[in-house]
Amino acid sequence: MSEVLIWEPEADHENIREGAQDLQSELHRRVYEPYFANEGAAKSFLESPRTYWRKKVLEKFELFKGSPISGVVMEIGAGTAWCAAYLSRRPLVERVFAVEYDRYALEHLMPKVFQHSNAREEIIARVFGSYNHMPQVHNRVDLIVSIGAIHHSENLYATMSEAYKVLKPGGYFLATEPCEPNTLSVSAQIAKGESEDPAGLQKYGRQIKHKENSDHYYRVCEFEAAAYRAGLDVWAYVFDSSGSWWNSSDRAFVRRKVYNGYSNIVLRPYFARRSEGKRVFDRLMLIAQRPL
Repeated sequence: MSEVLIWEPEADHENIREGAQDLQSELHRRVYEPYFANEGAAKSFLESPRTYWRKKVLEKFELFKGSPISGVVMEIGAGTAWCAAYLSRRPLVERVFAVEYDRYALEHLMPKVFQHSNAREEIIARVFGSYNHMPQVHNRVDLIVSIGAIHHSENLYATMSEAYKVLKPGGYFLATEPCEPNTLSVSAQIAKGESEDPAGLQKYGRQIKHKENSDHYYRVCEFEAAAYRAGLDVWAYVFDSSGSWWNSSDRAFVRRKVYNGYSNIVLRPYFARRSEGKRVFDRLMLIAQRPL
């Protein structure tokens, strides 16, 4: 059984939206726990296009980094923690922290996920905590991973600042997230948050507005600005399912840079399964590094 650590998420109360934890708990109970009721259901989830896509992004990060994922790694906003389980099986990974502020997911869902994922539980710590407040591991982590988590952050700068403190010098932050174009107006951004989640009844048992679940429609520039302000170096890769881009190959990740320093690398998702067609699950792959 994996270790459980308490890092006091209430210490970050000012950055946690009231009611959001309860909504996440309902989501994990209603939507995700049934996926791990038995071996067949778990296999279906772990091999789904969404999970496949995100595993591929982790592989592309290794191309960018130029070496395999290794050392001490952390998944923030872990939820089911399937990614923490996946990372635990990497041969060079020594320790995995799965940080989540929903106690239900931590205590009931993650153990099932680890069991069905053949995780190396002896190196995993399930952490009840907030990704904006982790002084217990400052300067200790080689890689932080966010799988669709930090767009729920109420304060991107606070999140990126804590990532800077947690990472070792030279350590990386990798986020695969939904994002909006930089041309999205502020009024449109606000309107998206005020709109009702069409799947709210299924996911939470009631209708809710997106903002109630801390769904934020951050633009690419907002992710970048928060990371830069926190002192991190940043590379933003934006995925687009249309067009034929010159850099639609692994070369874009190996080069580790944007054209002339002023524009994002836009990639056609050439590495997705053919059966997925033009579906893009996360528009942004954000890589940030604490400078040496």
